[in-house]
Amino acid sequence: MSDLKDDSKLYKELSEMYDAKSNKDLDLFNECVDIAERYSKREMKYVIFRLKSMDDDADTGLDIVNVPVKIIKALVGDSYKSSFIISVLETALDEMCN
Repeated sequence: MSDLKDDSKLYKELSEMYDAKSNKDLDLFNECVDIAERYSKREMKYVIFRLKSMDDDADTGLDIVNVPVKIIKALVGDSYKSSFIISVLETALDEMCN
């Protein structure tokens, strides 16, 4: 699977914004929602899918399989960052539907 930053400009922009800000507060959340709303619903849903699939921690019991899974997770980032971006995108989708 390719790096999500290469697949999605939306993810890349949100990820860079998240990494650049030391204070993960409501202002950052609101800025990210505003950015997300400029992108298509399809891209938002794609990013949500990719982040959720990376967070699935299915331990197969086989080290040869678990190592690539850990490498893929390292490319996407930590689960807190993933949760933040998923929340941002879900909020943006909700606001776009209203």
